[in-house]
Amino acid sequence: MKRAISLILSIVLLCGMIPAALAANTEANDAAQTLYALGLFRGTGTRSDGTPEFELDRAMARSEGVTMLVRLLGKEAEAASGAWETPFPDVPDWAEPYVGYAYANQLTLGGKDIYGNPVFDSNQPTSATQYLTFVLRALGYESGADFDWDAPFALAEQLGLTAGDYGAANSDAFSRGDAAIVSLRALNAAMKEGGGTLADNLIADGVFTREQYDAALQPPAEPADPYDAVRNYWKPEQLTQAWGPNQPVEHLFFHPIIAYPQWAFHDCKASQAQRYGLDDWMVTEGEYNKILQSVYDKGYILVAMEDVWSEYTAANGEKRMRRNTLMLPEGKKPLIISFDDVNYYPYMLEEGFTSRLVVGDDGEIWAECTDPYTKKTFLTKEHDATPILDTFVYQHPDFSLGGAKAIFSLTGYQGI
Repeated sequence: MKRAISLILSIVLLCGMIPAALAANTEANDAAQTLYALGLFRGTGTRSDGTPEFELDRAMARSEGVTMLVRLLGKEAEAASGAWETPFPDVPDWAEPYVGYAYANQLTLGGKDIYGNPVFDSNQPTSATQYLTFVLRALGYESGADFDWDAPFALAEQLGLTAGDYGAANSDAFSRGDAAIVSLRALNAAMKEGGGTLADNLIADGVFTREQYDAALQPPAEPADPYDAVRNYWKPEQLTQAWGPNQPVEHLFFHPIIAYPQWAFHDCKASQAQRYGLDDWMVTEGEYNKILQSVYDKGYILVAMEDVWSEYTAANGEKRMRRNTLMLPEGKKPLIISFDDVNYYPYMLEEGFTSRLVVGDDGEIWAECTDPYTKKTFLTKEHDATPILDTFVYQHPDFSLGGAKAIFSLTGYQGI
């Protein structure tokens, strides 16, 4: 509910409800998107919506790290077309052009195994120390002269590649997202020779134009709120019907709805008394959908509680409530919906209900649900009263006045 979104967010944060998969590192994602727009970064695959998958949370192998470096320098085509030789027997075929280019240009030196034989350790994770060393060499700084290869942090900090966020203590905890952040900062870092930045050199080499660079650095436009279509559906001039303080405002309340009726009433281990309780106090998902359609067909429109009632101070200083006159579209009747006991008690998880609400990375409310038969857990906009109502209002924007939907009512249990 957009008017109650702050309440929902508070509930989510208090309960620790946001799954890690839905919580993205904004700086890393922005850096990856900027580099991708400039042709300096690639994804690891394509999502179902056609956008690249970056896998920013995972560590990257040394072969990946060198590949990212070569792309950052705009040298991927040159690397791919060259005939490179390296002394390393452990480089996979796909990475040979990148490791070869980097080795030929002294961006990477590799290492030696316990017998003194050269190795690249292609499958070992790239640490912050290693990637910063790669980038500093790419900027023209020499390890052993300008910095120590195993201690690049002071120079990296001086050049703006880091901002106190990496050091020897956390060097191993370095992800693809971290590499994207460092790489983006490197574009504005000073080259050792020539007085310009890495971005200046890439522009001079024709990797991208100044206009493309400036455009890529612009913050992304704030996405349009899809709920604006609901919020702004009714125009002031269409609200011609006065609904006075003496006219009724109907109220429907629902407990959490039963997502799996067959399980709840027949297949779970609940007692007969518990099943009677469910039948007395709950509705199924199918019944809930029919009720929403019924009140919509009968001309009801959702209104916000704060529009129906307002607080005022009486002459004696007491706080009191006053019924307001509502202005409605002609032929509509006001309705308030509330959801009671939005707490998801343990017994509900065993009797065919969803398990909790989460805020998705799209800003929408989703229900987390575990199928009692398959035990598979997933996020859905079905099976729960809140996202079902969200979807219904999106499909019937005339069902809401000014974006109103429903009210949450919590019981105070489980620390809420």
